[in-house]
Amino acid sequence: MVARMWRGWAGTRDAYEIAAHLRKALARYDAEAACVSTTVLTRPLAGGVEIVSLTVWTSEASVPAGVAEAHPLLVARQTVPDVWDVADAPQAVARAA
Repeated sequence: MVARMWRGWAGTRDAYEIAAHLRKALARYDAEAACVSTTVLTRPLAGGVEIVSLTVWTSEASVPAGVAEAHPLLVARQTVPDVWDVADAPQAVARAA
């Protein structure tokens, strides 16, 4: 399994709207068989809010191409998301060794 993580930053007043937009955008993946989970996280950071989208997939090959978290109210955003092996998957630990 792999986790795909993207970060964006917003002003405090706009964070709820952006997080709701991302939740709606990611919800379309919930119906895909290869999608294990979708989550949007927020936390206060440096006078604003950091927003993270986290999706978990059965394999890196199953992550859809062209997913773009974007919103005009974002102050900044990560342009290339991080993809992580999920450590509790035995094959991920074996590959790392």
